[in-house]
Amino acid sequence: MLLGMEPTVSRATLLRTAIGFFVVPALLLLPGLALGCTVRALWVGGMGLAAGALFGALLALITRVRRPALIYLLLALAFSVFIPLWRFWPPESPFSEYHDALSERAVFYLQAMRYLCFICGIPLPFAGLGWHGPDPLEEKVEKSEQTAASGETDRL
Repeated sequence: MLLGMEPTVSRATLLRTAIGFFVVPALLLLPGLALGCTVRALWVGGMGLAAGALFGALLALITRVRRPALIYLLLALAFSVFIPLWRFWPPESPFSEYHDALSERAVFYLQAMRYLCFICGIPLPFAGLGWHGPDPLEEKVEKSEQTAASGETDRL
């Protein structure tokens, strides 16, 4: 339970999302075997998956927060997680171990792996933490309006 609200997603939905979170990136590792860069693919894919999960968690927290300043702060943090995807990988520095060690196909594969694992990482925390449905405060207002219309009052 986060921020005093129960999750609104069923366990079956979370299970399907978790399968996509773990199985799809594992299948994406298979081309790394043929290209001879499985360890690098595991590292790059794991970091992409972690960044995607952080991005999804930040977006999920935005759905639960009511303060505008905190919403903008969370949006800025989510954007800062998204920024590294715009940079080319691997860095083209002569001191980089990836500069000459990998073939062009392997670099393309690792770049695609980074993007796909980032996308696979977003749904699990968002499905588990995000608020999906009507605003809980609106429900309380409707109930108080109904009790006021019926003439009942809440007494402590």
